[in-house]
Amino acid sequence: MGWVSGWAQAAYRLDAPGAPAPPAVEVNGFRQEVLPEGGGWEIRVQVSAGPLGVRTPFAARPLPPSPQLPQAFRERLGRSLSASKRLDEALVAILETMRSALEYDEAAGFEETPEEVLRKGRASCIGFSRTARFLLDSQGLTSRYVIGLRAPASRELMRLEGGRLHAWLEVALPGIGAVYCDPLLSVGWVPQRYVALRAGDTLEPGDLQAYKGGRLVTRSTKDRLAFEPPQGGPCRLWARPNVAASTGGLIHGKFLGEGDRPLEGRARLEGDGLAVSMDLWEGNFFFRDLVPGRYGLVVESPGSKPLRASVVLGPMDKRFLVLYSQSLGEPGKRSTP
Repeated sequence: MGWVSGWAQAAYRLDAPGAPAPPAVEVNGFRQEVLPEGGGWEIRVQVSAGPLGVRTPFAARPLPPSPQLPQAFRERLGRSLSASKRLDEALVAILETMRSALEYDEAAGFEETPEEVLRKGRASCIGFSRTARFLLDSQGLTSRYVIGLRAPASRELMRLEGGRLHAWLEVALPGIGAVYCDPLLSVGWVPQRYVALRAGDTLEPGDLQAYKGGRLVTRSTKDRLAFEPPQGGPCRLWARPNVAASTGGLIHGKFLGEGDRPLEGRARLEGDGLAVSMDLWEGNFFFRDLVPGRYGLVVESPGSKPLRASVVLGPMDKRFLVLYSQSLGEPGKRSTP
């Protein structure tokens, strides 16, 4: 599991004549404002991925009996839950165990049941959300479904056709409040590309079918979310930390294109006898446990000139860099400690 921190924001124009107005949303780390505008809506989304600070203790409950849970899955999840001492750890245990056991299926199946999902080993966002809620409920964690849209990463028009709806969860954490969790991606947050259309106890599209034929346009986006990948293993989920990070010297940041669109590619860091590289994830790079010194950073992406930056790192320094593609007329970098 990887960690995420920082903030992001975006603004959208949504046109869908006859559809219900999207709701205003205020949950821990996610705020959505909706303003009527000429027959449509302007939607402003703000995301903050600061530490959750959960202190509520957790004691594992017996899992539901078979055949709902295959034995191998039951044993794996049971071990993870038994090792969880806080509610946020139990939430991570459930979602990460699911993510490691299931493959994602693009085709939404509104009738997917937890039993079917775990038997097949694959599910759409509907099946992921329904199964996650079933497991959270078994451990006394209250949640409800959220259905909405995932906007494009760039400023392009998205036509609202069949299959555009996306489902995730709103989970209640005592002492913290509600947080968003997407079983496909995240624990305790969702990115600024998410637009909520409805929250409740059903995953049936119902009146959301009225959005079909509409359109969503990304007006602006600013992405300052920083991602720390796990050491020595695959990243199945990105989670907000429980406490602020206390790692040693690090250099991390984002490689962005037009409209703050994250770019794919590779980042390489050299200095003090060190030469390491990593693939960008949603435009993000992260190099940790660095000793003080001068480093050279090179970021490459298809269709973009290699971008080079020199970084001086002091003891325990943490440098966050925002780099823009030179091929799009926005050369340069911005840096914050």
